[in-house]
Amino acid sequence: MAYSKNVINGMNITYFMSLYVGVGKLDITPPIGVRMAGYAARLRPCEGIHDPLYVRSIVIRCENDFLVLVSLDLAGLDASICSRIKNGIASYLKLSKSSVIVTSTHTHSGPQTGRYGEDWADSSWIDQMVKKAISSTIIAASDLREALMGYGEGELYTVSENRREREGPIDPKVRVIAFNEKDSGCPIATLVNFSMHPVVLRANNTLISADYPGYLCNYLEKWEGGMTVFLQGTCGDIRPKILGGEDLDESFKRVKRVGKILAAEALKTREQIESFQECKLIRAKSIEISLNIMELPPLSNVLSEIKTIEDKMRRLKDTEELMKMNWKLYVMRRVKFLLEKRIHNGIISSTLTYVKLGDLVNLLTLPGEPLVRVGFKLREVIGSKRLVIIGYSNDYIGYIPSIEDYRKGGYEATPPWCIINECGIKELMIQASTLLKEV
Repeated sequence: MAYSKNVINGMNITYFMSLYVGVGKLDITPPIGVRMAGYAARLRPCEGIHDPLYVRSIVIRCENDFLVLVSLDLAGLDASICSRIKNGIASYLKLSKSSVIVTSTHTHSGPQTGRYGEDWADSSWIDQMVKKAISSTIIAASDLREALMGYGEGELYTVSENRREREGPIDPKVRVIAFNEKDSGCPIATLVNFSMHPVVLRANNTLISADYPGYLCNYLEKWEGGMTVFLQGTCGDIRPKILGGEDLDESFKRVKRVGKILAAEALKTREQIESFQECKLIRAKSIEISLNIMELPPLSNVLSEIKTIEDKMRRLKDTEELMKMNWKLYVMRRVKFLLEKRIHNGIISSTLTYVKLGDLVNLLTLPGEPLVRVGFKLREVIGSKRLVIIGYSNDYIGYIPSIEDYRKGGYEATPPWCIINECGIKELMIQASTLLKEV
């Protein structure tokens, strides 16, 4: 059998011309007291840890081609932090940044990461999180095992709903990419792709939690699915039918229930994969995209408004009024961040990545919160081929609605939560469609 040798930072590794897979997992739980992400109505900082947050990395190698997937239990990461992680991994493993995907599960019970200003994030924790994301990938790369790959699709109609439209569309597919050791058949890893906001826990929760993706991964790992990586899909307008309430103990029971339901469907889907096969090639391509945005107020006006809001909040005592003002503060701080850090001459730039895993499955990343119709439109482009769309990947630019959803308006089509205008949406869809056809 043909083989090749490679040295990764002093590690001598011999590869046969086959598929090799390695996994790594590290705790990235922030300290108590950090400001939490996900809800403008949440007025208090983190008051405890309910369940840990993790970074999970999987390294897939076929001959000299790599794919590195890094999934973090966070609400989302801006391009700057994603780049720090990708640069560190690419430098250490001597591979192209196009081969590295950094994605978030989008839990609404994690810490702020800087998307509303760096002063709302714990910089020392951010630095440690970045190092651990890189380290988890190095762990994965140091333990590559010869593997076979399988793909399956399950369906769940009972746990999610469209929050914009009564009886509106959902994506019920539970897409599973599974890796087993070639000789023993033992599970190495399971990738689970599903489209639903991790918001079982509501704004009254001030405990760190990975929400349902954390329970999904924990159950599947206990049930011999190997290390489990959750890949969030086109969930911009999709929420759980089972939501938490005022009683936090009951809320966490519901989170556990949702996670267990999804894990059970993912395990069933994995067990029903009839054949595992070798992956003959990995092809990854990333492109930079420039998107037109909606008109935003001048930065000077935004800075003045932030000061006015903060002054009012210091004097307010009523909780409901504080929540309303905090919402306005979130809006203005998001606009400030975008104007100062991301937007140049009415344009925001970001990245799309497309990966072909042999003839088995294709991956496409989107840099924000795609609404469910976006996924339907992109799957029409690729036809009968299997496509896993991963949102919240390599960047976070906000909601990505379809043209139809944009014209309907609503929260997910309103700045600053959505900042790309109709021309920007069309350009993103054209670039993504072109990428799907090229690779």
